[in-house]
Amino acid sequence: MVAAVIGGLREMPPVEMFGEIASRHMWDEYCWLLQTGPYDEDFTGFGGSLDQGCNDLLRSIIEAEIETLPRHAKVFLSIYAAERIEHDDEYEPGSIWIDGIASLLVEEVSEKASHLNLDLIGPHRGDVISSELSSEGVVCSALSDAGLFSEILASHVDVMIDPEADLSSIAHELVDAYVGLIVDETESSMDLSELFERFGSDIKTLLIEKDVLPDLVNMHGELQGLLDA
Repeated sequence: MVAAVIGGLREMPPVEMFGEIASRHMWDEYCWLLQTGPYDEDFTGFGGSLDQGCNDLLRSIIEAEIETLPRHAKVFLSIYAAERIEHDDEYEPGSIWIDGIASLLVEEVSEKASHLNLDLIGPHRGDVISSELSSEGVVCSALSDAGLFSEILASHVDVMIDPEADLSSIAHELVDAYVGLIVDETESSMDLSELFERFGSDIKTLLIEKDVLPDLVNMHGELQGLLDA
């Protein structure tokens, strides 16, 4: 059920309540709020805080998930919750204790939210991303050795964070930078200079399709795995 609740939050678009972060969905924003809060100031003028708003949203998703369960599952979960949560007369053995189940799930979801690496979506994400990812491609490795890879990747960090990202623009920029390095190193060779002059476009296409894009796809998947861990 915890996975279903988190999945529900991931299906909701972010409301962009924190302007400095690259949130992909409500789950990212809930993780940010939980780890950097409290945000208990009234932002509505009617006694409502960000903490309360997010907690109410989480609670509503959890209660909707509980309602989908068969009666026997609710009974067993009520027993499980009663063993772990202090209660007075709220729970009677054999009954269904919705509030207890919901409170237990809030704790477990919050525990998961406390583990997201906020550096990956925070205001300094561009400085962090390249150190968290591994590259095995020829182009990216060469650019890394030249001190250019981190800078280029940092300028596209929000694209890399996007689960549905189109990585082609990053691939083209990386290849352009790589070819620039090679051209600088081969200016003294007439044969190589002529080769790039005649077949430069084909060489770039080959590098993009066979080296850079597959490498970026792997890094993108690695980053999504870190964000969703």
